[in-house]
Amino acid sequence: MLRKLCVGILILSVLWEAGLRMYPRVIPARLLINFQEDLRREIAHRTQWPTIHDTVLLDRDDGGPPLRIFKPFTRIAFKIKTLGGVQSETMDKMGFCNPPQNSYDLGAIDIITIGDSFTWCTSVHAEDTWTSRLSSFTGRSVYNLGKEGIGPYEYIQIFKKLGAPKAPRVVVMSIYEGNDLRDALEYRFYKLAAEGQPAGPEVSSDCRVKESPWCVLCFALRRGPMGRFSYAWNLTVTALDYIRQGTQRLLLRVFGSRGRDDSKVNFRYRLALPGEVVPFNVSNTDKDEVVHAKCLRDRQIDLEVFTEALRDFLRLSRRYGFAPVVTYIPSAHTTYAATVVFDQPALSDLMPWFSRAQRSYFKTKATELGYVFVDLTPALQAAAAANGIRNLLYDPVNLHLTQRGHAVVAEALSGAIRSSAVALQPRP
Repeated sequence: MLRKLCVGILILSVLWEAGLRMYPRVIPARLLINFQEDLRREIAHRTQWPTIHDTVLLDRDDGGPPLRIFKPFTRIAFKIKTLGGVQSETMDKMGFCNPPQNSYDLGAIDIITIGDSFTWCTSVHAEDTWTSRLSSFTGRSVYNLGKEGIGPYEYIQIFKKLGAPKAPRVVVMSIYEGNDLRDALEYRFYKLAAEGQPAGPEVSSDCRVKESPWCVLCFALRRGPMGRFSYAWNLTVTALDYIRQGTQRLLLRVFGSRGRDDSKVNFRYRLALPGEVVPFNVSNTDKDEVVHAKCLRDRQIDLEVFTEALRDFLRLSRRYGFAPVVTYIPSAHTTYAATVVFDQPALSDLMPWFSRAQRSYFKTKATELGYVFVDLTPALQAAAAANGIRNLLYDPVNLHLTQRGHAVVAEALSGAIRSSAVALQPRP
């Protein structure tokens, strides 16, 4: 009997492995991201999700970490299925997300935007990004140099190499509330480590997202012999971990905070809108936003980490003669602050404070350094109140701007662009 059971399990395992290898697209992206690295890269390549092989290194002159941009015409299949989002988009001849009408081939481009995934075309078509929409609002030529997964110091490097030669009249640096602080800190840590200097208290263990013992076990299982070879093994391990997290969330909802370890970050929240509750961030991503909010509150890190990037931006504006604009895009929970309910109650005070602290910093630096600061929080909050559940500005799964969110950003920002004397002057 036992022998038959073992044979049956073996046959099912072989069939499952074969099926996954024949149809790798059935593997959910939220599970694939936790596969063993080599297998993840192999599956991503087969399913046309971006890998390191789809990128090229961009030379940088500031001693920062390696900076990669997409190769020309790379097709990006977005990893997470989103609310009304697109499944894929193809980069342009420069490796950036622009529609044909926003061409890099122009001798000069009026408005260039730099930023991260909130500037890039995350789950929207290139023509629906706020950069592309700026063209219709302002009547000016535009080009999007946004790139996902980078921060302010990388924005500067990309502009130096690819934006400055286009003699822009206006350059918009977009700061995202959620993780630009993290990326600026990572740049600083990298440089200090390269120079052999101590990183200071910012890199204490309290400013890092801790993994649970189960996560460590999962990592070990994926690194083992089976993990390096088997699709089915990786899917089983990651699926069990996903089920564990779901069960933990259910128990927390049923039993409340009893027995809860508040040192573990729970960044899930929901929008309590009239007649409906909309869960956000159910997969508990972007936990580093909470970690850095706590560290900033406890003075373990400092917003001055942004300052050198802002100074570089102003130096470039004087050198190349463009109007420097810094925009601030809030996180989804800030935009929906009037209706948001955090699973972890302590975040109800922490995250609004984190938002206010960052916005105050960039506003103060605007006066000190001389750039135009456009805080998009009021415009997005007003649009959120007006649209309600009918037209969400952020996707509940990937937490990025929806098509409607991009439109609101473009309309709000266009007013500042139109009021810029530099932008309105005709070219010789």
